[in-house]
Amino acid sequence: MRQYMIDELNKRELEEIRKYLDSHLERSGLEGLYWIRMPDDILSADQYQHQNCQPFCTAVELGDMWVKFEMLVRSRKQIKCSCISYATGQQRGFILNFADRMLDEIGITA
Repeated sequence: MRQYMIDELNKRELEEIRKYLDSHLERSGLEGLYWIRMPDDILSADQYQHQNCQPFCTAVELGDMWVKFEMLVRSRKQIKCSCISYATGQQRGFILNFADRMLDEIGITA
């Protein structure tokens, strides 16, 4: 799985990240798993055409010493479809910008 991982986090940092994710993202049904919704204007042509598969999102998982941002853009309605794919360059930028903004707002610098 392609992903961006921030590891070696301490308990205070993890708690701050949890609070941030709780207030900025949609929670999934699983503990520690969140969804970043992809804006319509950065969907691939295939994703944009698949109205029945929308919304599209990527997963953020919070572990015991890490947070992972998946680079797989998935449908919230379909498990398998040709529109489910790894993030485009623009989508990757969106995910990484979210992660960087989160760290900046929380004050995690290392």
